[in-house]
Amino acid sequence: MVDKKVKALRVDLNKVLAADLLEIKNYYGIQSDSDMIRFLIREHKKELLTKEDFQLLSSNQNNNGAYLLQENGSYEKIPIEELNFAANNFDPELVRFNLTPQLLSNVLRAIMSKKPVLLIIEQEFIYKHVINFFSFILEDTFDIDIACDTFKNYKKNESNYLNHVVLKGDEVLKDLTKTLSKKKLKVEKEIVQKFYSETDPRFSLVILKNEITKAFIMAKKMMLILEKGEKISSKEIANFLKLNFPFEVNLAYIEFLNFIIQEYHEVKVPEIYNTLSDFL
Repeated sequence: MVDKKVKALRVDLNKVLAADLLEIKNYYGIQSDSDMIRFLIREHKKELLTKEDFQLLSSNQNNNGAYLLQENGSYEKIPIEELNFAANNFDPELVRFNLTPQLLSNVLRAIMSKKPVLLIIEQEFIYKHVINFFSFILEDTFDIDIACDTFKNYKKNESNYLNHVVLKGDEVLKDLTKTLSKKKLKVEKEIVQKFYSETDPRFSLVILKNEITKAFIMAKKMMLILEKGEKISSKEIANFLKLNFPFEVNLAYIEFLNFIIQEYHEVKVPEIYNTLSDFL
């Protein structure tokens, strides 16, 4: 008996729609067309993908809003008014001007390792902008314990910050557990670069928030396969994550998630081994 052939799904895109599709893939960090289709089919309850589906997701985000990644892995469209409301609590441009990429990478690393953070900033009017910025991008994910103060006040009240990671610009003034080794900040720097590369400050916030949410929910999911306590390969972990998320992960990202699991969630993980062919 000859098996019935399954008709392949084909979507013909014009140049404009193809460009929109590429933008969506880049925005969500989706690497391949097959992953994109798999994600959209799952989100639409496995209905057939149509051109209209692509147009729906790729509508002009600058006019209509943006898509925020939720803890369950789905995306929720946020109206532009809500983005403006978020921006009214702090000035994104002011934050980007005063937080360098290296400093922001350091703060994210410290927060993801559950360390309290003190930022040395001499301009006190910036404090509320910085605090509200971190509250927004970390909402519903990582707990935040961050403060701002002048260097003079820090030295005067140093005993109040015994366990804090203390940062002044790109300089690390105190990091007792050596959490902020530059060699270990590869993924954090890539995340931060996406934030600074977006010209629209509102959408740069959405991109950064989505990347942080992505790391948070993927680390929680990865914990499920590690809780058995058995030695496991990084390739097995990558395949497990791919079944649950439309994102490609490399060895560096798995190590990044492993760091979050151990430091933030304080979970002891089994040995994760790699082979040369795992990510070739």
